[in-house]
Amino acid sequence: MPRPEIGVKGFIRCMLLLLTVTSAVGFSGPLHSQTPPGVQEFVYATVGGTPLWLDFLPATDGSSGPHPLIIFIHGGAWQSGVRQAVPGPILGFRNEGFSIATIDYRLTSQAGEFGNEPVTWPAQRDDAKAAVRWLRAHANDLNIRPDAFVAWGLSAGGHLSAILALTNDASGSEGSVGDWPQISSAVQLGVNFYGPSDLLRLDLDVTTPPGSTLNHEEPGSPESLLLRWQKTGISMGEILDNENSNQAPWQELVELAHDASPIFAVQPVHAVPLMIAHGTMDTVIAYPQAVRLQDTLTSLGLVATLETVPGAGHGLPPSSFFLARDWILEQWQQPAFIRGDTNQDNSTDLADVIVILSVLFQGDQGVPDCGLAQDVNDDDSLDISDAVYMLSWLFSNSAPIPAPHPLCGNQAVPGNLDCITPPVCP
Repeated sequence: MPRPEIGVKGFIRCMLLLLTVTSAVGFSGPLHSQTPPGVQEFVYATVGGTPLWLDFLPATDGSSGPHPLIIFIHGGAWQSGVRQAVPGPILGFRNEGFSIATIDYRLTSQAGEFGNEPVTWPAQRDDAKAAVRWLRAHANDLNIRPDAFVAWGLSAGGHLSAILALTNDASGSEGSVGDWPQISSAVQLGVNFYGPSDLLRLDLDVTTPPGSTLNHEEPGSPESLLLRWQKTGISMGEILDNENSNQAPWQELVELAHDASPIFAVQPVHAVPLMIAHGTMDTVIAYPQAVRLQDTLTSLGLVATLETVPGAGHGLPPSSFFLARDWILEQWQQPAFIRGDTNQDNSTDLADVIVILSVLFQGDQGVPDCGLAQDVNDDDSLDISDAVYMLSWLFSNSAPIPAPHPLCGNQAVPGNLDCITPPVCP
C-alpha cells in the first residue's frame, strides 16, 4: 500500500502534536543536555548499519562498588527525544551510589535511517532490551551490579520501562538486536512515570476534566505511527474498532497493539515489581491508564505501586523522583536470592533438587536455610511439587522457573517463606 499522504493541514497538525508532547514531558530542573564530566559513550548495537548509543555515568559517591544501575529511557511519543535529557534528580542519585545509563532507541520519525530495518513496534522494545544485555555483558568493566538494574522512564520511556519490567527475558519478547543474545535482558525493578499502559484505550480513558490535548485514535497520532500507520494506512482508532475481528489485517494489528501495551504484554512469571507515578490532570496520557495498570498487575499477584500526584499534568515534581528512589531502596531491603539455587552456588542443577529432598525428608540442617530459594514453583510453600517442578525444568524443558531466576532478585509478593541463611547475592 502506498504511504499515506497527510497534506499541509495534516503536517501542521502533526507538528502541533509533537510540540505539545515534547513540551509536556518535562520536569522543571537541570538536564544532562550536554556531555557532563565523567560520561562515557558506547555503541550498544548497530541496526541497519546505524549505531545505537548509550551514555554511562558512573556513581560519584566515592564508594568502591559495584553499583546499582538506573537505565533511563527518554520520552517523546516514540518519535522524538534524546538520551541526554536526563532529569536533574536522577543525575543527583549518582551522589547516592547509583550509576546511570541513558539510551537511544529507534524513533518512528527515523524511517530510512536504519537501512531497511523498521522503526515501528517492536523496534523500541528490542533496542531497549539490547541495551540491557550490553550493560550486563560489560558489568565488570563498568563496575555495576548485574543483579541490580532499574528501568526508569518518562512518558514513552515510562511505557518502555514498564514493558521491560513486565516481560523481562520472556520468550518472544527479546528481539534479535545486538551481539549478546546469550545474556539476560532482565531488569530487577521498573519505574514508569506517566507512560501509557493500554494503547487502544488512550482516548476511552480520558475524563473531563482535565480532557485531552491529543486524539490518539486519529491517523498520524503517535500511537498510529507506532502501530505502522505509515505502512498500512490504518489508524489506531480503526484497529480499536476491529479489536474482536479474527480477519486480516485486523488480527495481526490487534496483536501488535496488545504486544505494545503493558496491560496485555505482562508475563507474570517473568515480571518484577513496578512503580507507577502519574498526575491526575495529565492531558496527554490520561490518569486512568495508570489506575488500570496497577489494578491489572495486582490482580495477577504482582507488586505494583501507584503514586498518584494530585493536580500534576504530564510531568512530575522533584518530590516524585525522590519517592521513586525511596521505593527502589525499600524493594532492595528484602533478601535477594536466586529461586532454585537451594545450595547457593550460583547455579540451578540436580544438586539443588537433592537439597529440597533433604529438607523435606531428613530435616537436613546442613544446607542453606532459604525457603524462598527452595520454593521453586513460587506457590509460597515447600513440598514435593518443588522438586518435581525443578526436575521437569531440568530434563523436560517445561515451564520456566519463576523470577528471580537466573539472576538475584527479591520475592515479588511477601509470603510465609524467608531466607535465613545469607544468600550469595551481593
